Amino acid sequence: MLSRVFRHAHKGPALPVRAAGGALIGLLASIKLTPVVFAWWLIVHRRWRALTAFGGTCLALAALTVFGSDLDVFGQYLTVIGAGFAAAPGPFSLAGVARVVGLPAEVAVLLPRAAVILGLVAIVVARRRPRLGYGIAGALLWLGSPAAAAHTPALLLAALAPLIGRASESSAFGFRHRPTLDSPVAAQTAADAQ
Repeated sequence: MLSRVFRHAHKGPALPVRAAGGALIGLLASIKLTPVVFAWWLIVHRRWRALTAFGGTCLALAALTVFGSDLDVFGQYLTVIGAGFAAAPGPFSLAGVARVVGLPAEVAVLLPRAAVILGLVAIVVARRRPRLGYGIAGALLWLGSPAAAAHTPALLLAALAPLIGRASESSAFGFRHRPTLDSPVAAQTAADAQ
């Protein structure tokens, strides 16, 4: 289901993000904070309509939560989120896995933050390859989460969402390669054709 949500956020080789996809990502970010990294992807790729739907959905759900419950409950929820970032990492988070393989706790606890920072920079670097940037954002769902359950690494499947589609849309890893006439591949192909 998760890959359907992310697949709905973009269609076709050029990835035109729809407002409905932005709203769905906003819904996910309202349930679990880590999908907010997709907002950065929307900003980098200037998908303003989807970003507006994302922000509107997040604000509407936050308002619904505040007005639908006691304000103290909402404040406690924000406290729990903050405590999750300060608490010891979960055993299935990137930091938890790093601890299992022997990294010191002081280093391991920094890995999710470092992954988010490096991932956000990588999304900018990959801005000419939207599918790659989208995959990086999908990988950050797990890599950037300080608290993860046993099923959380399955969120890495969201990184595969851009690769799902017809074979005619994409080649290996979801990228189309069209050699230019001055490239060695095009020159060899033209020579072979004659």
